[in-house]
Amino acid sequence: MLKVCFKLLLSELNLQKSFLNTMKSVIARQVLSETPEEIHQFVRRHSELVLRAAERREEKERTQKDLAKRLGKNIITSPTPP
Repeated sequence: MLKVCFKLLLSELNLQKSFLNTMKSVIARQVLSETPEEIHQFVRRHSELVLRAAERREEKERTQKDLAKRLGKNIITSPTPP
């Protein structure tokens, strides 16, 4: 009996998770459809630039830290949790 209850509970949780994912997709599509074209273009160009920079860095076998040092910048790192 306990196994049956457990299976039913898991099934219900999967249905809830599926429903939430569907709702997230609906909301995401709505937000994207309402986003101005110039924002889409900016994001696309920014992404291309970031990817190109990463590829060039890898070609030259340099890290982000190396690049920051060459540019005279500091890399900001997230604090490590205690």
